[in-house]
Amino acid sequence: MKKIFIGALGVLSIFGTAAGWIATAKKKNDLINYKDFRINKFKMYFDVTNEWVRLKNQGKNLDEFFVKNGWSDIAIYGMGELGNRLLEELKGSSVTVKYAIDEHTDNVFSDMEVKEPNGELTPVDVIVVTPFFEYEKIEEKLMNLVEYPVVSIEDIIFSM
Repeated sequence: MKKIFIGALGVLSIFGTAAGWIATAKKKNDLINYKDFRINKFKMYFDVTNEWVRLKNQGKNLDEFFVKNGWSDIAIYGMGELGNRLLEELKGSSVTVKYAIDEHTDNVFSDMEVKEPNGELTPVDVIVVTPFFEYEKIEEKLMNLVEYPVVSIEDIIFSM
């Protein structure tokens, strides 16, 4: 009986060690995946902002895209860095930013009206999504609320 008990403890010890290794490996894998996601996200931000600067160096402004499409009144979804840069670029142009949309209205510092994406959205010609890495999810949400176009700032920049 003593041998069976000691043998069972040995087997349990091996399974416990293996479970610990698996749990540790999963945590490390999750951390690697999270870091890869963050690296990819910032690489995408770099590519977009680099192209935006290239356009600026060529004397092009993003308002040209909106004018070409017949859009003069827009809303900006996402008032992080890209949203604020877009707002700054469009000031004084023929394109009017009517309001901003952001999920975290309490964390947005802007002189302009900021609405939540599940609230009443005043009609505009187009909504520009600046957190483009989540564009599909945001577009789907907005298309259930509005009947006008939703475009990504990434698509705007790379189409010019």
